[in-house]
Amino acid sequence: PKASQRLLFGWLKHLPSEYFGRVVDVMQQYVTYVLTQPGQNQSDVSAAVMMLQTLWDANNEMGGILPEWCFQSHAISESPELHEHYRQWQHQQSLVFSYCRYPFLLNAGAKRRLLSFDAELRTQVASQELLAMLMREGGAVEEAFQQLLVFRVRR
Repeated sequence: PKASQRLLFGWLKHLPSEYFGRVVDVMQQYVTYVLTQPGQNQSDVSAAVMMLQTLWDANNEMGGILPEWCFQSHAISESPELHEHYRQWQHQQSLVFSYCRYPFLLNAGAKRRLLSFDAELRTQVASQELLAMLMREGGAVEEAFQQLLVFRVRR
């Protein structure tokens, strides 16, 4: 398979950019179809995403003949499962398929939402760790949280 893959992508590299773009577009359409049509096996997306990764790498080797936005997937960026994919990626990076392993697929809005989600997760973890520490040390949990949760609003 590796030799066949090298042959295929070697051939694609020598095609005009519009043909290369068509291959990327077909893969994007497949991903969108599988993710948006009810009853489709969404695990089939992983092969298409890995193919897009190879196309992304080939595009970079060719000096970026296609702009980055051609590789972004609206279906993946707007997927309701994106937060779960992020959580899986954070905990088991190499073991589980996750869209987050392929950042070129995500548009700016999806990346912004993931950064916000990450900040929320880190805040939750930090407060849980603080609560556990206070409970171990016998500290006043309620007083500590009151100090942390004081909001001052100036107008």
